Amino acid sequence: MNNSINLEDLVIEHFPYPIACCYERFYQADTDDAGKFGSLLDTVESLLHYLATVLLSVYCRDQAADADLNKMLVEKFYKGKWAIGDLMEIVRETTRFYSSRPDALPYSPPVQHYPNSTKVEPKYTINF
Repeated sequence: MNNSINLEDLVIEHFPYPIACCYERFYQADTDDAGKFGSLLDTVESLLHYLATVLLSVYCRDQAADADLNKMLVEKFYKGKWAIGDLMEIVRETTRFYSSRPDALPYSPPVQHYPNSTKVEPKYTINF
């Protein structure tokens, strides 16, 4: 059974605060296109920070040991300030690590949306 909801309501009311706050600034921005684009980048970056934090928390809690993933994480941690590409790499590689055990994640993993995966019914129908 699908519920119909507007995208802005879904994000602002149900997403974690840092993501919802950035998205609301983007959605309500009355600035020029460059300003709105900057707000959109802030939203994407806050989403990646959140996902990376959740994934790394699960990885540490599981006391998982994957040599390649550990090497990549150590390189990122010692690198210093992260760019959005660094966050994306952490999310991508940690999600790949959990692709064979998605039940270990506290949320429905993005792995299910990859080709050749089982179809999952969406919780909401998003109206744009």
